[in-house]
Amino acid sequence: MANSTVSPIVADVLRCFGQTQDVTSASFPTPGFSGAIVVRVNGPVGEFCLRGWPPDELPERRIRGLHRLLQHIHQQGVGCVSVPVRSEMGDTLVRRRGRCWQLEPWLPGAADFWSNPSESRLRSAARCLAEWHRATKLFVPRQSESEWFACRVQCESPAVRERLQRVRDLQHGGIHRLRASLPTSGRSEFHDIGRHILELFPHAASAIESELIAAKHFAFDLQPCLRDIWHDHILFTGDEVTGLIDASACRYENVATDLARLFGSLIEDEPDGWEIALDEYQRHSPLTTEELALVQTLDRSAVLLAGITWLRRSVIENKPVANDERVVLRMQTIATRLERLMRTL
Repeated sequence: MANSTVSPIVADVLRCFGQTQDVTSASFPTPGFSGAIVVRVNGPVGEFCLRGWPPDELPERRIRGLHRLLQHIHQQGVGCVSVPVRSEMGDTLVRRRGRCWQLEPWLPGAADFWSNPSESRLRSAARCLAEWHRATKLFVPRQSESEWFACRVQCESPAVRERLQRVRDLQHGGIHRLRASLPTSGRSEFHDIGRHILELFPHAASAIESELIAAKHFAFDLQPCLRDIWHDHILFTGDEVTGLIDASACRYENVATDLARLFGSLIEDEPDGWEIALDEYQRHSPLTTEELALVQTLDRSAVLLAGITWLRRSVIENKPVANDERVVLRMQTIATRLERLMRTL
C-alpha cells in the first residue's frame, strides 16, 4: 500500500522510530498464532519488521532483556538474527494503543525447507542454531532480566518438569474434560483429527511419563534458548540459513529443547536426518550423553502433547484455529507422528 494509506496506528508507531517519511509501503504478512501484529515496512533505506506484542503478554523488562540478548548475539558474529532499532527516545520498545511495539530489519529468505529439503540446508540449520547457543551462553543479564535469561549450572530442565505435570494432569481427568468439550454436531476435519489424537493419547502417555520421570533425575546446564524454533521460524536463501526469527518464547532451558523442536519440525522421524543434524550441531557445540537422550525425550513428549495444545486453544480457550488450514495440516502431521510413536513403544 502507498504511504498515504498506511493505517493510523502503524503511522503513529513508525513516527516514534523516525520512519514515517521514508515509508513507501506497509503490508501485513500471513498472521501467526500468537496474537502479535506483524507489519512489513518498505522504504528507501530497506525493509523493516514492525511487531506489536500481544497486550500484556510479557513484562516489558523481559522484552527489553530479549532485545539486549539479541544485540549480544549479533555482536558475537551471528548474522542470522535481527536486532531491534532504537526509537527517537533512545528505547527499543514503544507503547501505543495498549501494545508494546518494536522495529527491526526484515531478514532475507523464505521458510521453505519442507518444499525444498536437502542435507546442506539441514546442516546449515544445525550450524546456525549451534552458533546461536554458543553466543547466548556468554550473555550476562541484568538483575531485572536474570529470571529469564541467566545461565544456570546443573539444574532440572523446566521443560521436563512442565511436560511431566501436563501428562499427569491429562491422565487424571484432563483428557476426559477435553473430550467432553468437543462439539458433538457438525463435521470438522480439525475436530475429527483431534478425537483421533485423544484416542491415541492413553496408549502412549504412560511410556512418555516414564521417560520424563527418568529425565527429571538428571541435572543439566541451562542457558537462553529459543524454545519455539520450528520450520516457519527459520529462513533460507539458497542452501544457507539467513534468518532465525521470532525469539518471543526465549527463556533459560537446556539446548536439547531447541534441538528437539527444530529437528522434529524439519525432518520429523527420519533417522538419517536426525543423525546428520545432530552430527553437524556437535561439530560446533558438543552435547553430553544425557543431553542427547533429553533431545529424544523432549521430541517424543512434544509429539504426545502438541495436538492436545491445539485442541485446548480451540475448545477451551475459544481461539479461532479449527478452520485454519495451517492448523489442520499441523494436526495431521502430529497425528501421523503419534501413530509412528505408538509403533515404537
